[in-house]
Amino acid sequence: MKASVFLIGTVAVLTACNAPSTASKNASSQANDCKQEAIAASTNAYTPLPEVVTFTPAFHVRKDRIYTTPKGVRRRNVNLEILQGDAVQASTVAGESLLKSGFKAVPVPTKGDGITRLAFDKPGYGRININARTDVGDKPSNPDAVGVVVFDWPLQAPVAKPSQAAASTAN
Repeated sequence: MKASVFLIGTVAVLTACNAPSTASKNASSQANDCKQEAIAASTNAYTPLPEVVTFTPAFHVRKDRIYTTPKGVRRRNVNLEILQGDAVQASTVAGESLLKSGFKAVPVPTKGDGITRLAFDKPGYGRININARTDVGDKPSNPDAVGVVVFDWPLQAPVAKPSQAAASTAN
């Protein structure tokens, strides 16, 4: 009797091990889901730049942060280490792409500190600042860095204040 129970138990265990279990099906399904997510991530890759900027040189993201100004505006600030070419030229090309997208150049004073400063504004979008320098500092994140370009832009378009005429007709 004990032998037959043992034999039946052994056959049941062996059959279960050879049959695809729900757990292994779930693991296979999860692996397939992960593969699909990786494909989606590679085609919808994270971009550290505003969607309206064309920027072609190879770069390394040094810093990417979101902050709130004293006036309550949420902005994004991204520091890119340029790995080839010239940082100032790259910032100029990025600025040209903004002009082609309907932005207007905003005059920025020169400070004589080796940083090239550019600013662009577009109603309904806000101001984008671009700073460029060839000095990567004492400790660049990437040893191949040849310059730094910084982009700073609003996360949401500024809300226009209603005009006095519109405010008076609303009352």
